Amino acid sequence: MGIAMLCSSNATFAKQYCSEPLTNGTNTVYLTCQKFSEGNYQILIEGTGLTGLGGSYVNANGVGGYYLNGDHQSVAADGTSITCNISSTTDPTFYTPLYVIIDGVGEVTFEQPSDIEWGTCDNVEADTEAPVMGTATLLGTPTYNSAQIQVSDATDNVGVTAYHVVDASNEYNKVLVPAENVLTLSDLKANTTYTLTITAKDAYGNESGNSATVTLTTASLVYYNFPTGHLSDPDFGDASGRILLTIQKENATAISFIIRRATEDATQPIDFINIIVNGVGQSLGDKTQSVEGEKLRFENLTSLNNMAITVQWHTPALGDGMWSTNEFTVNESELYNAGQSTNTTIEMDTECSVYPNPVADVLNIQAADKIAMATVFNLMGQQILTVSPNTEYLKIDCSALTKGSYMLSLVFANGQKTTYKIVK
Repeated sequence: MGIAMLCSSNATFAKQYCSEPLTNGTNTVYLTCQKFSEGNYQILIEGTGLTGLGGSYVNANGVGGYYLNGDHQSVAADGTSITCNISSTTDPTFYTPLYVIIDGVGEVTFEQPSDIEWGTCDNVEADTEAPVMGTATLLGTPTYNSAQIQVSDATDNVGVTAYHVVDASNEYNKVLVPAENVLTLSDLKANTTYTLTITAKDAYGNESGNSATVTLTTASLVYYNFPTGHLSDPDFGDASGRILLTIQKENATAISFIIRRATEDATQPIDFINIIVNGVGQSLGDKTQSVEGEKLRFENLTSLNNMAITVQWHTPALGDGMWSTNEFTVNESELYNAGQSTNTTIEMDTECSVYPNPVADVLNIQAADKIAMATVFNLMGQQILTVSPNTEYLKIDCSALTKGSYMLSLVFANGQKTTYKIVK
C-alpha cells in the first residue's frame, strides 16, 4: 500500500471528533481524537471485532511518518477498541485514510479525517497522573521466540491499559496490552537471556515512574540429526551417512531446508537431495558435486503445523536409484526463524565432531579450532551445565543426565557458534 500526501485546494474547518461515526458500506467505527495535556494526544477507534490498524499514518512533531500501528497501538482483548497514544510538539494530522482491520472482513478503508480540533470530549479533564507499576512474573517456560509474563497490582486513578516492555541490550521495545493480566512477548531471539524492564501505562499515555524487572532465557533452536536408512531396509544406504538438516521458517507460509553431512565419521558428500512436503517434492543436485548448504524453499503452505516431510539423499557411495530416506512430522514451534539462525552448523566453517550420539556416559567433542565454551541445555531452554575448556578436544560427562534430548551449544575461539541436538 503506497503512502501519498493527500492535498486539497478546498478549505477545511476544524472538527471535534468525539465518537464520530466513520462508515464504509456496512462497516462502521467511531473515532475520538483528544488532547489530554501539552504534547499528549490520543486517537481512539471503537467498534466490534477490531484486531488492529493497517497502513495508517499521521503527521506528528511537524513531520510525517508516524505509523499508528505496531508499538503505537493498543488493541482491546475483546476487540471493541484500538488506542493510539501520540507524543507530539504539534497537533497531529492524518495524511492517509484510516485503515482498520476487522475480524472476518479484513482491512477496511475509512475516509481520511479532516482537520481536527484537538481538545477533550464531554468535558473530560486532562489526566496527568501516572500509574504505579505492580509486580511482573515469568509465566511458564519460554519458547525459542516467545514468552509470557503475568502482571498484577498496577494501579492508576483512571486505569492501566498497557505495559511498556524494554530490553535495550537486545533491542526489544514494545507496548503490550495484557489479556487476563498476561503479556505475550513475541519475536524474541533464540537461546538469549533477556532482562526486561516493565512499566505501566494508562489510556492517556502516562507511564509509571517505577518498574518491575523480569529475567528470562529463551529456548535453543531445534534441528534434526537423522541416521541414514531406507524405508524398507535399514541396511540400504551409506553406512557413514548421517545428515544434519535445518528447517527454517521464512515467513508465515514458507519454509526452507538446508542439508549437510553430519560431522561424525561422514566422509561422503551429499550430491543429490529430494524433499517432499505434504506430497509436493523438490530436488537439488545432479550427483556430480556437493549440494550441501544450498537451500530448498517451499512456499504458499496453508499451515506450518503437522507437516509431513520425506527427505531422500544420495552420496557417491550409493548407486543410481539408491537412497537414504527419512520420514517425519514437523510443527511450527520446532522451526528455526530465518532471521535468527546464524548459529546453525550449516553456516559454520570450523570442522567439529560430536560423538557418540546417542551418548551413554561420555560425549566427545573434537574441533579444528579451540572451543571457548560448551553449554548443554534441555529442550525447555534450561542450562544443565557449561564449561570453558579453551581446547580443541573436550569430554563431557553425561552419565548424570536423564534419558531424552538436549541441545549442545558451542562457541569457538574464532567467534563462530554452532548447536547440536544430542540424545541420551
